[in-house]
Amino acid sequence: MNIRSPSSLATSLAFPLLGTPITYVLPAPTSSPPKTTSRSPHPTAPRLLHHLPIPSAGTAAFCFPASLTHNAAPGCSCACIASPSSSCTAGCRSPPELPAVRLFPLLDYTSVPAERLGREARQLHSPHRTIPSSVACICSRSYDRPSPFPAPFHHQDVTAAFSDGPAHSAPAASLPAMADPIPYTESLAESLHVFRRFPLQDVRGIPLMEPIAQQWGLIESFQARPDDLLIATYPKAGTTWMQEIVDLILARGDTAKACRAPTHIRIPFLEICSPPPVPSGVTQLLNAPSPRVIKTHLPFQLVPKTFWEQGCKVIYVARNAKDNVVSYYFFDRMNQTQPEPGPWPEYLQKFMDEKLAWGSWYDHVRRYWEERHNHRILYVFYEDMKEDLEREITRVATFLEQPLTAEQMAVVVHHSSFEVMRDNPMANYSSIPTAILDQSISPFMRRGEVGDWRNHFTVAQSEAFDTHYRHRMGDAEPHFRTRL
Repeated sequence: MNIRSPSSLATSLAFPLLGTPITYVLPAPTSSPPKTTSRSPHPTAPRLLHHLPIPSAGTAAFCFPASLTHNAAPGCSCACIASPSSSCTAGCRSPPELPAVRLFPLLDYTSVPAERLGREARQLHSPHRTIPSSVACICSRSYDRPSPFPAPFHHQDVTAAFSDGPAHSAPAASLPAMADPIPYTESLAESLHVFRRFPLQDVRGIPLMEPIAQQWGLIESFQARPDDLLIATYPKAGTTWMQEIVDLILARGDTAKACRAPTHIRIPFLEICSPPPVPSGVTQLLNAPSPRVIKTHLPFQLVPKTFWEQGCKVIYVARNAKDNVVSYYFFDRMNQTQPEPGPWPEYLQKFMDEKLAWGSWYDHVRRYWEERHNHRILYVFYEDMKEDLEREITRVATFLEQPLTAEQMAVVVHHSSFEVMRDNPMANYSSIPTAILDQSISPFMRRGEVGDWRNHFTVAQSEAFDTHYRHRMGDAEPHFRTRL
């Protein structure tokens, strides 16, 4: 019986007590894409399997043939898919805190987003299932390092899938489809007790939020498509503003289309990883049709290489450092998932020491600037957008090859203004629970001004910052304006 796992096989042995030899798969740590055969349950499976998390040491996957009643090996949380004529018992002997989890029919590609497992486990009242004639199992073992998630989420989920007969002997239309994705706001509500101020962890020299760092293999292996558009920024540099502009341009000024969902749903955040069952950015994007618009705060060197290999267009927005750090400070005060910012003087020093989430502002803005000639990168300054929004929207529309009529331009300019966006629930993040973004501390859309830093820097702080800035940036481009 052939088994395909998301990574190469390291060990196999037989379980004679089950009658038929069963292969025990211990994935070797690797980042190479999985191999597949013509027996893959779905033609899209090879592409999607590549997006599964890279298995870590101690992760194991078990697959069982149909029509078997079994118990999972110790330390695993498993479930299986059985033939229509039989039932499958999924169980876990040890550790007891890991419940059985339902496994899904292979109609939807062979993979189940890890974010959905928790909700399915809670909804699983009986381990007996009668489901189609494909077999698969998810097995989870504990991380060797701490996880931000409580049990049963101290694990990496891996799917090993195969067919015990001709793939999908029944017509695909007759197979039960997966349940509809959990509404984002509902999934947030289910997970509020898990959210906290996550610490930062180092990823290749860049401090990132702990959930992102722990799922880095999933993010790094993300497969870009040639028509993807990436909006990249350092945090609080005008990200949401540019997202709204781009969405309005692509909607040809149709505000109804631009208001179809909150910004974070319309344009997923590539690297964001939240506690289950909240879908990660990668999960959202896997389910998104082309062309996709994607948000990231990753510095150039951490952007998945497939974006550059596919020649994707990138819009980069940069904001002067003084206004950027002030905006970031107020954001981190209200964002209950990032480290406690502390007093303003301490936060300013962390910014200068390049210890905030997503790393150095200096390296971030400069590297994208330097790479704009090597890749299809449109570099936009926040200050230029404030000075002449229509001019910068024209630049973006031209870059996207989406010219606007005068009427469409007027609509885009109006609806992407700070005043309109501040009151737009589809753009101001008011749909996010206060346990995550507490806008009573500071609104998400706070001031949006150039030169607001003068209300927060003391004279001494400004002088010290200017000295440090000259040391880090010198006379090198890009050059920024700190007032208009």
